[in-house]
Amino acid sequence: MKLTEFALMLAIPVAGPAALADEKTDMDHTTDSPAMVVDPALPQNVYKAIKDGATFQLLEEAIDAAGLEENLTNAGAITVFAPTDEAFRKLPSETMAQLLAPENKLKLRELLLSHVIAGRMMSSSMQDGEMKTMSGDKIEIDVDGKEVKFGDAKVVNADIDAGNGVIQVIDKVVVPEALDGFAGLDED
Repeated sequence: MKLTEFALMLAIPVAGPAALADEKTDMDHTTDSPAMVVDPALPQNVYKAIKDGATFQLLEEAIDAAGLEENLTNAGAITVFAPTDEAFRKLPSETMAQLLAPENKLKLRELLLSHVIAGRMMSSSMQDGEMKTMSGDKIEIDVDGKEVKFGDAKVVNADIDAGNGVIQVIDKVVVPEALDGFAGLDED
């Protein structure tokens, strides 16, 4: 299977939140590419790397509340732009509580999936342009020398390799347009 075909299998329709209404995404139905070779020294998957990371406790809590742990464990090649705990703490104090509430699970899923891109993207191969996220949103990538920005977040630790993808650590939670204004979320 070609990487582009695999990426298309992972893509979520651009329909936005309505596409997540049944709490399923195309990411729920992924299979590993037979061509993918995993280094046994790497964390088995991006979820395990996040779970083992000292600066991702709030991200792990959000992933669990959104029911995405299995998705990030079993997905094929993905890139996660992972906000740190400090990035989550920049949100208004009541925002995390509202996002973690069971009735807002779909909004939380959309927020988190807007930080995931199909394919393994190392920082050295990133170029200026829009990238379609797993939520269907498009986020601008801006490369200026060695500095990489994902939306208005800066990559502060690049290229944490995991068995099924790579993590790019960012300093801010990127808010998709559909969630702008929800529980104090907004784009600056």
